[in-house]
Amino acid sequence: MATGEFVAWIELDRSEQFERTVENIAPGQTEWRSWPHDPLPEGSHVVRCVLDVYNTVAEPDERFDQQTQHFEVEVEVEVSDAPQDAAGDEYYDEIALMNAVINRV
Repeated sequence: MATGEFVAWIELDRSEQFERTVENIAPGQTEWRSWPHDPLPEGSHVVRCVLDVYNTVAEPDERFDQQTQHFEVEVEVEVSDAPQDAAGDEYYDEIALMNAVINRV
């Protein structure tokens, strides 16, 4: 038996709140929903989701309709596409580098 339409409620960092309608989910199926928001700053964050927030789906147990997830956002480190030697020079002798690695191993 499928769920029928219901509403999922999502809260980000205990401040932004959103509701998303879910049309119908059959047993064993999954469904993805997204919402627009500004980029998250570096640090700890929490997202909470409550399914069937208005109790429109008949269920024997409502305890499993919600989840809270904590996560971290880290600063992205910019990496140069070009390989560099220890001095930062992009132009180096590839054969000498290869031989140095082989001799080290």
